[in-house]
Amino acid sequence: MVIDEKLLKDIVQYCELNSIEDINAEINELIRIGFSIVKYGTTPFQKMEAQNETLSEKNNLDISENGKNKIIKNTRIIKNK
Repeated sequence: MVIDEKLLKDIVQYCELNSIEDINAEINELIRIGFSIVKYGTTPFQKMEAQNETLSEKNNLDISENGKNKIIKNTRIIKNK
């Protein structure tokens, strides 16, 4: 595996500024974190949030009288925007 010289220099400077002694372990951790983000996204709920943003909910409450009884009907309408 070859790491770009400029990137390696930036990582080494970052480690020095943050008093990180094991630079190789830090590089492995950064690669693992970066790969996890590429593989799974930034949050586990990212796809769910995007899906919820495209839906619109509307509740309809209908009350009608049938003789002596009242009929209450609650209808939930979910549709894509």
